[in-house]
Parts: sequence; structure tokens; C-alpha cells
Amino acid sequence: GGGTGKAVYHTARELVRMGHDTAVLTLSFEGQPKEAEKDGIEIFRIPAVRKKLHQSNPFEIGTFALSGILNAGKVVDKFRPDAVLAYFTVPSGVIALWLRKTRKVPFITLLRGQDVPGWLPEALKGYHTLCKPLIRRIWKNSKYVVANSKGLAEMAEDALPEIDFKVAPNGVDTEKYSPGKASEKGLPAVIFFSGRLREQKGLCYLLESISILKSRGWPDLCLKIAGDGPEESGLKTIVKERDLHREVKFLGYLGENELVERYKNADIFVNPSLNEGMPNAVLEAMASGLPCVVTDVEGNKEIVKDGFNGYVVAPRDPSAIADALERLLGDRAMRKEMGVRSREMAVDGFGWKKTAEAIVVLLEGVSVK
Repeated sequence: GGGTGKAVYHTARELVRMGHDTAVLTLSFEGQPKEAEKDGIEIFRIPAVRKKLHQSNPFEIGTFALSGILNAGKVVDKFRPDAVLAYFTVPSGVIALWLRKTRKVPFITLLRGQDVPGWLPEALKGYHTLCKPLIRRIWKNSKYVVANSKGLAEMAEDALPEIDFKVAPNGVDTEKYSPGKASEKGLPAVIFFSGRLREQKGLCYLLESISILKSRGWPDLCLKIAGDGPEESGLKTIVKERDLHREVKFLGYLGENELVERYKNADIFVNPSLNEGMPNAVLEAMASGLPCVVTDVEGNKEIVKDGFNGYVVAPRDPSAIADALERLLGDRAMRKEMGVRSREMAVDGFGWKKTAEAIVVLLEGVSVK
């Protein structure tokens, strides 16, 4: 799938490298085998409804939870784990809770963002209100509840203060994502965004910032947007209304290898999100040696330091995004210097091995009862 799929794969791979027997329970997609092995990870796939590999809707999520309840017991009986890591409270936490009750296997819940009450309240308030009793039960039955950023942990604490939330930051593959060749002097700098095209990402404000820069007389503006999602049609309408056809290019959903190359050929990365856990895309941009313009929300501000490896601006503020982009567009040397700092921060602090090590520390406190 998307960012969580990357997190599961890379963390599992590092756990295997550290000597732990590791299996992943996931859904079967387009005829994939029920059982497989990759990089030492045992993979068990169960049936569920899913139209697209990298996105799902509430109904599809529900079918995975139900399928997990019906099928995960057989997987656990075969693999016999000492603990379960549940990525997302719902649906994976539902399956983990079932296994805790029926197989006595303890579990750790790993929070990713959307599963935390308070996340994107305009869009998810109804969902969180409906699911809060279930979320509360899963968290209380977890051995640990782990957020992927300090900000997300604080949001979870607001929802359920009696739980001691832990933090295990996201990681990035710093070998795959590495610096490319910055644009030569005189060529237009490439501004890049990668992610799901949904309300949470705040892309309408990024497009408005490009319109502002155009009105200020900036020549040869170039924004490339990688990804698809429910907001795509509306965003393209904005491009048409603002006459930004020359400045904005939609690349659609990209496979990881192509995405790596897009990072290498970019000069500035922008993440205008309204909420984040710890965004994979920003970490990938940092590992690729890019200065980043991000919004002042949880996750973002923990990895981008204002004025050091990019700029942190207020959310929902196109003028602030435009001002930050203008500073970077006008100073190639500063872009390069900030990009070097981004790369150093990614390598030093956000390798997937560090994520796995943080989880292993918690696993050491889990025992089968």
C-alpha cells in the first residue's frame, strides 16, 4: 500500500536482520499467493475487498478486519508469535484484540494518524466519535500504544490521558532515496509534492501559492504533483481557474522506482498538510537532499527545522508558502546548503534500523501470558 505499507516492510526487514522471526499478515491483492517469503519475512495474505493497492475506503477496511477475525487465528497457530504489532488501531488493532482474547497473544498498537481522535476533525469527527469506544478498548488492551511522532502521541493523550503513549519515529531507506543532480543555473527549479491527493494534504493552498508567485512575476514556475486520490478532480479545476497549466503538472500515481527518480530531479519539496503523523514523503525528500517547505503541524515540525533544512509555515496560508518558496527559488546556494542538511538529518536520525530498534526495546517488555 502507501506509507504504512513501506513502514511495515522496512521494519519487518530490519527485525529479520536483527535475528527475529517475523511474519506479516496482509490482504491478498490481484491473485497474489496466500503464503510467500521476501527478504526473510514470512507473508500471509487473507481475502478482503480492495480496488486499489495504495488506498482504501471504510467498507474495504471493514472487510479486512472481518477477514482477519476469521483467518488470523490459523496464521497465529502456524507461526506462533510472541507478540503482534498492529499498524493502525482500526482495522489491524481489531484483529490483534481478537487474537489477544482467543489466543492470548499480547499486542502493540502502532498509531499512524487517521486512527487518532482529533486528526483532521473537519473530515473525521463523525468517524472518530463512532469508533472511539472501540479505539479506547483496543488501546487499553494493548501492551503499548506507539505513535510515529511526538505530536501524534500528544494528540492521542488528549483523547485518552490515562495511557502512557510511546514514540517510534518513521524511517526512510537512505540508500534508495539519495541526492540527484540539482538543476543547473538558469534552468527553472522543480518544486515537488508526493502523496495522496486528499483534503488532509492541503494541496489547494499549495496551488494558490503558485498562483501568488505567478502574480509576483516569477518566471518558469514548475510544480510537479505525484499521486492520485479523491481531490484530484477539484485540484485540476483550480489549475484551470487560475490558468496554471504551464506551471503545474500532475504525474499521477508513481511506482517507487519512478518516485525515487522524481525526487532526484527535484529542487524543493513541499508538504502543505493539515495533519501528519510523521510523513514518509518528507523523510524521502530529506534523504534525497531536498530543502523542504512544510506546514507547522505535528510530524512535519519534528523533522524540518525552520531556516535550517527548509521552512515551517502556518497551515492553510498560501501567502506563507509562497514567501518560503520565493526565498528558496531566489537562492540556489541556500537550496543546496539546506538540502545537504536534510540529507545529513535523514541519515543520522531516521534510518529504518533505528525504528526497528525502538520497537525491539518495547518488544522486550512484552511477554506471553
